[in-house]
Amino acid sequence: MTKSRVLEIFALTGEFMSPGEVCKRLREYRHLSSVYSYLHRLHKQGLLFREEIYGRIAYRISPRGIERLKFFNRSESEPENKRRQFALVLAVKKARTHLQVRPGVL
Repeated sequence: MTKSRVLEIFALTGEFMSPGEVCKRLREYRHLSSVYSYLHRLHKQGLLFREEIYGRIAYRISPRGIERLKFFNRSESEPENKRRQFALVLAVKKARTHLQVRPGVL
């Protein structure tokens, strides 16, 4: 579980997700408690927004998280990453639009 992979998961959805949903989307198995801890750390770094929805914790990528993800993608130059970068550009546009629609969450 890398920071860039977790941020990518959030950027592709642009929505709030529970740690359980993130855990299911990871390529490798991670214990749910590890995912909870990791997402909390990313939230403390300002890379994720955190909100309680129906009594459960959920996270969504923040503008700072989007910028960090762009930084990670700039430093990678493999052909596989070119396809991911294109998909992420579209996802970032979607996330920015979503962030503008819900100003009360910020």
